[in-house]
Amino acid sequence: MSRRSSRRVEAASTTTTASLPPNIERGLASFVEGNERLIASMLSIDLQKRKTEDHDNENDNSNTTKLLVSALSDCIRMNDLSIETFLTRFFDKSVLSDYCINKLATNNYKVSGKGNEAILAARIGKICGGDTLNAFDSCGGGTV
Repeated sequence: MSRRSSRRVEAASTTTTASLPPNIERGLASFVEGNERLIASMLSIDLQKRKTEDHDNENDNSNTTKLLVSALSDCIRMNDLSIETFLTRFFDKSVLSDYCINKLATNNYKVSGKGNEAILAARIGKICGGDTLNAFDSCGGGTV
């Protein structure tokens, strides 16, 4: 193997194993909750088939969330997108607005559900992509 091709293999392997920052993954987990069917259909993941395979109902929601967050993370990494660009490109205004109103506004953030996709995605990214501990807690609270 030539030196040049070995660098390509190394570069390809490091990009596929790199993960997103924990605050972004927690934000994605929070965003997935309540939007499971929409996200699964976008990613062509059959949730009904997964539910029949999983016999443990307690871990079913957690496993589904982990699966969908992992798939969304892969999409973000493969396309080299920021969280704001990803949300703007792949989600409708109504989904982003509902998330702002129902999730973020209920966590003591003064967040409006008004605006276009880019504005709503920027609001979500500012809160869930921030580096503060409060942003971690409000955008997922748990572990992914």
